[in-house]
Amino acid sequence: MIITVVGLGVVGGSYVKALHGLGYDVYGIDTNIQTLNKAKEEGYILEGYRDGKEIIPKSDLTIISLYPSLIEAFIEENQFKPGSLITDAVGVKSYFVEKIAAKLPDNVEFLSGHPMAGREKKGYQYSSSDVFKGANYIITPHAGNSKEAILILEKLVRQMGFKNIKVVSPQQHDEIIAFTS
Repeated sequence: MIITVVGLGVVGGSYVKALHGLGYDVYGIDTNIQTLNKAKEEGYILEGYRDGKEIIPKSDLTIISLYPSLIEAFIEENQFKPGSLITDAVGVKSYFVEKIAAKLPDNVEFLSGHPMAGREKKGYQYSSSDVFKGANYIITPHAGNSKEAILILEKLVRQMGFKNIKVVSPQQHDEIIAFTS
């Protein structure tokens, strides 16, 4: 499976590090060339790209680790592989889940997720494969999601070290996060 992580900051960087050694072909997209070079030199990505034009059409799974305000533009600017799955790592869901799903062709699925882990510092240099070990993960499906996509994402996040995985609606997610913040 080809997995592309978009945004190699602390969370996206932790994704590529947690995926290392699991048998996936992992690629990265970031605007910072030094970050891409570092992730490639360390062996966490096979190749790095400044945009998604070349790698996104080949990706089976795209993990978007960008600010919520940037996700919609990224979706609009890229052509996704038919049959592929897209997920994200942002902490607000009801704001955009349905809107993003509606922008995609019927043969591409968006299944939102939220790793309940991270660090207070920003940047790839603070990312770690250990940050997900034993952490919680929330999957927030919408009406158009398949059970197969949910199972694929559950399996992947378990492989990365997440222990407790909950499936809740985007609205329930936002209520939980608002209560715990």
